[in-house]
Amino acid sequence: MKKRVFLGIIFIALVSIMALKQLMAVKAIDAGELCTTWCIPSTGDDCTLHAGDSNGTYTIICHDKLWP
Repeated sequence: MKKRVFLGIIFIALVSIMALKQLMAVKAIDAGELCTTWCIPSTGDDCTLHAGDSNGTYTIICHDKLWP
């Protein structure tokens, strides 16, 4: 009985640690900063940021309105 309780506490602790790691991994994405970093800055640029997968990757597409 004591062994089951101990294993249950260990399991709950591991799940809690994994949940905390996942919460801390989430970051706010500043689309404007990413676009100015990766797109060529000019007055005619249009940058779109597409959400990525669970690994934190994002797709940035730069469109130059002067060159359709």
